Amino acid sequence: MSTLIVRVELHGPIKDYNQLHQWMRAQGFSTTIMGSDRSVYHLPTAIYQIVGDYTPLGLADWLRANMPKCGSMPDPWIFVSRGDDAAWANLPKTSMAA
Repeated sequence: MSTLIVRVELHGPIKDYNQLHQWMRAQGFSTTIMGSDRSVYHLPTAIYQIVGDYTPLGLADWLRANMPKCGSMPDPWIFVSRGDDAAWANLPKTSMAA
């Protein structure tokens, strides 16, 4: 199992990030991440994490093929990387589960 970090950027005059967030959550993506201190942190806007048996390329291809149009640009920018060794600073803690 891997932790993957996904960034989706919408472009164009209409950007429906609410629709994107709802769809990503329905697919099992989270907008939080657990730290080594077992605290849960909010990820920056339009960054998601998912844990599973995925490769970055496979997940990027799946997102490109299945993501609904969220705004006026049909081809959002998608970036996927392994997040097993992620680091961050100044992210706000949350009481929600990762």
